Amino acid sequence: MNVVALTAGAADPIIASHAIRFHERLLGRRAPGCLDTLLMETSSVHTVGLKESISVVGLDGNLVVVAARILKPNRVAWFRKARHILEMPGSAAMPRVGDRLVLTDV
Repeated sequence: MNVVALTAGAADPIIASHAIRFHERLLGRRAPGCLDTLLMETSSVHTVGLKESISVVGLDGNLVVVAARILKPNRVAWFRKARHILEMPGSAAMPRVGDRLVLTDV
């Protein structure tokens, strides 16, 4: 997994693992070597097997936030307009809908 930084304006950057392979996306934040925050190229996410809620942010192809919500354990969510999903701990501050994130390698 690559490590990337996502920034929205003057806010502190979000450091995330970038899941590219299928098994990395399937395991999500439980994948070996994954940071607390994960960026995936998909439009759906699940919390099956997790014990706590996570913050989920849907991003379109230009990395503009199209949806953001808290997802409880053992749930599945699909974001119709999203091309990427950003998974974060449930207590993390989420970017707002309409924010454009900039992706850079770390």
